[in-house]
Amino acid sequence: MLKKEEYLLYSQTIKGNKKMPTSDLEPFYRQEANTRLFGLPIMHLLWLYSQGQKFYKPEKAEQNIERIRDRYDSRIAAADVNSGRYQRLRRRRDRKLEKYQKQLDEGNWLMRIGEPPVVFDSLLSKETAEQMKFFLNSKGYFNAETSYSFDLDEKRRTAKVTYQITENEANRIKDTLRSVDNVHIDSLLRANRRFSLIKPGDIYDEDLLNQERERIDRLLKNNGYYNFNRQYVEYRVFTDSTYKDRPVETDNLIDIETVINKPPDRPTHKLFRVDDVFFTIDANILNPTRRRRDTAVYQNIKYVSYNTNVFSKKILDTKLMVRPGDLYSFQNTIETQRLLTSLDIFKFANIYYDTTGNKFISRISASPLEKYTVSDEWGVTVTQQLPGPFVNLTFKMRNVFGGLEVFETSIRAAIEGQSGFGNVDQVYASQEFNVNASLAFPQLLFPGRLKNSFNRYNPRTRLIGGFNFTNRPEYRRATFRGAMNYTFQKDLKHTFIIAPVDANLVYTPYLSDPFRRTLDSLESAGSNLFRSFQRTFYSSINATYTYNDNPTGIVKEARYHRLFAESGGTTLNLLTLIADNIRNDSLEGIQLSRFFKLSHDFRYYLPAGRKSNWAFRLNVGIASPYGSSKVMPYERYFFVGGSNSIRAWPSRRLGPGGDADSLTTTGEIDYANNYSFEQPGDILLEASAEYRFDIISFIEGAVFVDAGNVWTWKSQISSPEARFRFNQFYKQIAIGPGVGLRMDFSFLIVRLDMGVKAYDPGKPEGQRWMINQVSSRWPFFAKQQAVFNVGIGYPF
Repeated sequence: MLKKEEYLLYSQTIKGNKKMPTSDLEPFYRQEANTRLFGLPIMHLLWLYSQGQKFYKPEKAEQNIERIRDRYDSRIAAADVNSGRYQRLRRRRDRKLEKYQKQLDEGNWLMRIGEPPVVFDSLLSKETAEQMKFFLNSKGYFNAETSYSFDLDEKRRTAKVTYQITENEANRIKDTLRSVDNVHIDSLLRANRRFSLIKPGDIYDEDLLNQERERIDRLLKNNGYYNFNRQYVEYRVFTDSTYKDRPVETDNLIDIETVINKPPDRPTHKLFRVDDVFFTIDANILNPTRRRRDTAVYQNIKYVSYNTNVFSKKILDTKLMVRPGDLYSFQNTIETQRLLTSLDIFKFANIYYDTTGNKFISRISASPLEKYTVSDEWGVTVTQQLPGPFVNLTFKMRNVFGGLEVFETSIRAAIEGQSGFGNVDQVYASQEFNVNASLAFPQLLFPGRLKNSFNRYNPRTRLIGGFNFTNRPEYRRATFRGAMNYTFQKDLKHTFIIAPVDANLVYTPYLSDPFRRTLDSLESAGSNLFRSFQRTFYSSINATYTYNDNPTGIVKEARYHRLFAESGGTTLNLLTLIADNIRNDSLEGIQLSRFFKLSHDFRYYLPAGRKSNWAFRLNVGIASPYGSSKVMPYERYFFVGGSNSIRAWPSRRLGPGGDADSLTTTGEIDYANNYSFEQPGDILLEASAEYRFDIISFIEGAVFVDAGNVWTWKSQISSPEARFRFNQFYKQIAIGPGVGLRMDFSFLIVRLDMGVKAYDPGKPEGQRWMINQVSSRWPFFAKQQAVFNVGIGYPF
């Protein structure tokens, strides 16, 4: 595979850098060494490529290309150009030619998923060292020096390259100057100088200069300078050997002057003020019965359409941040486009500005979506490690009452794998049926003027109704829900949801006799599981805040926060003044609930190389009933364990605390973990760290560690270890490392994870560490120590 004078690039190392992170210098490698598995001397992708080369015959691919052309070209020439046969023959020929051409250009399947050998090139190493020096100069290290050396292994035919970095002293900014001949622009820059990214005392950084150029460009474009662009911003750098009364002991000082250059075609930059706004609300639609559109004026906005009464101009007006008489603002233009496209009414909303005729006119064009749409979704869900089919039918009606409302209803039927209540190893099919409907209004349904105070934040009011029915051998259970929420979206990163009403009625029309006896036994042992199957009504006020600085999902450093707060039974506090039975949290056989709940889900994503990244998660929560309520609604408890939680434990079976899950279906205590029942908790602490890396083509590997547990406020009769205690809880945090594979099919990620119990808080103290039970012989682990999970998508 290698010629006599060639060497395989085995590794590259950067040394000597003390202030500049190695990760910032590695992207300048002109060559990337072949991928090694887990950093070991195992080049699995190179091995696959070499195996594919053994079977690669380019002449055969060329022969197939000629054969396909000979076979189809004559048939295509004989067919009528306007016939369907002609088009079908061309598609078949092109599809087959593409297949063999890909084999000719890129090799066979093994070669394509593998990696060709990276042959060491000293010239490219020299260019790498030079590029690193340029980068260090751009980061303020003007006197940096870089060099490279390499070590050739004649026996293994490999090359190891070492890059030596000498940063020397960094150049710092002594003073910042400004050269502007436009008084208005100069005043804008002065008024916003506290936001400047260039500050005296900082190390010179070209990236910050570019960001400052972008900031100035946005500032001016948001204040009327339509034709301004970043090329007009120039920086001049001056060196100086003194620092004049500043506490920085260095001679490497520079002054930076920001220059705003004049436009080439006029003596100064021009301010633009919007003269008119034209809004075409049915762009790309032709009306054969009418030649011209009508124009209607509302709040100085000119609406153009074949039928100007289709959409409420009063509602549309709240979405338009571009107004006649205002200075041009790029930010208001983007905000208007975002608010219009988020309505789910228009296919697109484009905005451009017309400067002809010595006027500055904003023209908005939007094309409406179909009023009625029906969609269907078929697929497979994975619960309890078993796949189950589902079908989802959705009907959507837009502009229901002419005020840009959106009505949506969906019907979902699914068959899912579920664990038996008495035996976690027993898995059977359960049926689930859901009907949900919602009506969304593009405004706040709220009395008074407050409803118009949040127009820039894309307010939305949603009325929700739903019904869920679950059919299992042990029981049938129905849930009715009615809710109302307000949604605000400051931008793509920040979303707020406030639900002043969220009411739920839970009803269980059927319990099997064996399961009823099981619940009675659990009740006598102190478990609250039986309450999940009583008739229950609970209402709450809740709020959710979500922050996501990477909504597109691109691999980069990113953070995700989800804060949730809920107060249940708040309205009951008012009704207790009227009815005594409500004061006792019961109403005609229906138990009522008062509770509060807080939770915070934080995730952090960090790239760790060209084809790998870290993902971290911390999930904490606290919940408690209050007043005369004794327990939480079962749906509002915390649970851990499963494919998206602590993966070394079965779904929802870990905890609480040091509970050994010792209850049997007969209510007897057996101090051996059987994971028979779901384990609800009032306090949640959960953390995960996962390293993800590419293996081959569409297959990704993962190594992870999960840790956490849930606890209760009070001790249970069968397990006093379930209670949260500050001097004990850290001893009850379960730890489960594991490995996984992910197959990325672009439209679907199938995940296979194996979690292994390393520390089990359910065991007696002194026996909780289970690492010593790992064996080199099959099946490697003790009974129930390893749990296999199948999931769709990433765990977090």
